[in-house]
Amino acid sequence: MRRLLILLIILVIGAIALVASPFLDVSQTRPATLPKVEADDEKIVAEPGQAPSFEVETGTITIGDAEDGDNEMRSAETAGTAGEERPTAP
Repeated sequence: MRRLLILLIILVIGAIALVASPFLDVSQTRPATLPKVEADDEKIVAEPGQAPSFEVETGTITIGDAEDGDNEMRSAETAGTAGEERPTAP
């Protein structure tokens, strides 16, 4: 039981680190809506809701070619996206 608890704690810490790092960007593109239910005298009418939609961007690591003299390691967050403004979910 103790091993399972320790493994679970490590997995949760790893998931938090992954989401907090620049290698995973999760943004909501469509909000959720609840289903609408109306009840009359002897009739119940229900309209479906809407599930939320998310866009997930994962990072990549590129290492420069030694022949070019570019030996820097860049993540997708820092390679070409500096200064761009990202849209926010409504």
